[in-house]
Amino acid sequence: MYNPILRSIQKYLDSGVKSIYLYMFSYTGGRSFSEYKENRSHTHGANHADDLAYLFDVSFMKTLLRDEDMLIVDRMTELWTNFAKYGNPTPKPSKLVPLQWPRVSQGKLPYLEINTELRLGSRPMHERMSFIDLLYKHIGRFHKEHLWTEE
Repeated sequence: MYNPILRSIQKYLDSGVKSIYLYMFSYTGGRSFSEYKENRSHTHGANHADDLAYLFDVSFMKTLLRDEDMLIVDRMTELWTNFAKYGNPTPKPSKLVPLQWPRVSQGKLPYLEINTELRLGSRPMHERMSFIDLLYKHIGRFHKEHLWTEE
């Protein structure tokens, strides 16, 4: 999942886009789709698209919201509203988001981990991505040497 995201970010950067902000949503709570769909009481982290349930109305889920769920809803709303208004999700620190979220740039890949505690990091899944990049280079070389040669 991360490799296509990081490759897309690089393509945006190469084309001159400047307002790119990377995040990792790791919160699991009452609005998490995995909890609702699979009726699980314990997950091993957030799943794909769980962040959307904290931005949009999911009243069809009929779940009781905990204080932590509302904190995430409020934070996500503030971050996305600020980005829409200012082109920056954290134009100034606030009570809900007491930090500055740096944007991605050439050679720098900061991200915000969104959970009950906000955390800034750099180069998400770096070891995994390095392995995948090496794998792609090796496979590409293999295809050039063995599959795409004329006999």
